[in-house]
Amino acid sequence: MRIVSPASAGRRGLRSLLGVVAFCASLLGFASASAAEPLLVPEFTPASPGEFALAGMLGIQVRDRLLADGHIVLTEEVVAPVVGDALQNCAARPGCPSEILPRLPARLAVVSLIGRTPEGQLVAYVRLFVGADPRPMIGRDLLILPGQEYQFADEVSGVVRELLAMVGPSPDAVLMAAARLISGQGLGEVTPRPVPVAAPAPPVQPDLEVVDLDTPIERERPAPAPSGRNSSDPPTGAPDSRPLDEILADTGILPRHVRGSEQSLRRAGLDPRDWVFKNSPHAGRLAFDVQAGLGMGDVERAADLRATLDVDGTQTETWYQEGPFYARRPRGSVSIGYAPTTRVDFGLLFGVQHANRLLTTGFARKLEDGSVLVVANPPQTLQALQVLLQPRIRAYLVPLGPAKPYLFTAPEFRLFDAYKLDQGTTVPRYAVPPGGAMFGWCGGGGVMVDPGPIVGLFAEGAYTRLFGTRSGPRQNGVWSSALPAPAVPTHNTFAITGGVQFRI
Repeated sequence: MRIVSPASAGRRGLRSLLGVVAFCASLLGFASASAAEPLLVPEFTPASPGEFALAGMLGIQVRDRLLADGHIVLTEEVVAPVVGDALQNCAARPGCPSEILPRLPARLAVVSLIGRTPEGQLVAYVRLFVGADPRPMIGRDLLILPGQEYQFADEVSGVVRELLAMVGPSPDAVLMAAARLISGQGLGEVTPRPVPVAAPAPPVQPDLEVVDLDTPIERERPAPAPSGRNSSDPPTGAPDSRPLDEILADTGILPRHVRGSEQSLRRAGLDPRDWVFKNSPHAGRLAFDVQAGLGMGDVERAADLRATLDVDGTQTETWYQEGPFYARRPRGSVSIGYAPTTRVDFGLLFGVQHANRLLTTGFARKLEDGSVLVVANPPQTLQALQVLLQPRIRAYLVPLGPAKPYLFTAPEFRLFDAYKLDQGTTVPRYAVPPGGAMFGWCGGGGVMVDPGPIVGLFAEGAYTRLFGTRSGPRQNGVWSSALPAPAVPTHNTFAITGGVQFRI
């Protein structure tokens, strides 16, 4: 199958007009200017039928840019009377353009193959040839981002200028012959031959592979330079030694966003935006966590209130005992933090732990015969909340990538209020345990999964060891009768939670 790029119908009339202008300019002496150079620019070759329209569009933009630079552009349509269809699919045809340039009034040719990388990005394999040498003197593999096709034309224009600085301008006779050809006057009786140039050194870029468009491409092409890179940048795999501000220029990425992972960015050879999206570093961002889960351990409390009355009903003793005991109850929390580097962040967690309180009351009354009557009231279950405060520090074992396991540690302060008991105005009057706090030390780990740089999903487990007088049974007062058994604490809490993190 032979792919022939379509030519715009309106360009036929424009060809003659431009040729006359170029011809007149050469006669007036402008042809000797360094900006004017006959350039053979065949239609760009698509690597597959899917790039057919794009190849045609990009070819038109490049030829228009070279015309605007003052060059004499020899297209397939212009040179067809001399070479026929020998330039069709030039990038995929052996001997093109090296076997055709000696027949034309031009020393230089710009040939391009339009294809896609394995990742699906549009790429142009641009090769510049001089004379009959079958090897390209300059080669560039240029990524073309959507909406930035004009930048591709600018890059090709720059490569042409680079080549002209190496080989110098063509003689006036060559320019005049090119002007006659583009104006439709032919080459005349004597075809001006291109001036020989020194044999070019082997190109830095690999030779453009000859592609048979009727069969699939089996061999991978050399990987193109990543977006935002050019021939002056370090090769892929070598650290980019440019100043960080230069690497991040016009990307929206700030130096604080790569603090702690700058070397990874330099070695990656990617556009900083692509690198950030791929690795989702947390550095330089405020983080807001919302999480919920289950707390297991000393999350509930129990209190026993007792009093003693004498024979006359006068209260003589008051006593209570109070402490935590084991249960499983839901909890939730929010936190705000900041990541100064890629590997570490710190913040403050504020949470609530749902819990119950078990309360028993009773009294002993001395009777006239000397005996003691002990009365125990039915236990009461009260609803309560405990407030959790944790100033956390978190370290990521794998700081870059979509999944980031981490460890964290924090002191924990668990606050609870006083018991609420409606005693009325009658005796006995019980002493009510006051509110207080338990102190502990928390540690745990989890994994953060980052779909993108500004949002993450996480699950974690935490263990807290509790200390202090309020982390165990505590008694106050005197009661002469038999004491009830205290609640048995575990002095620890284990929590499993999950949530979402937002970063700005």
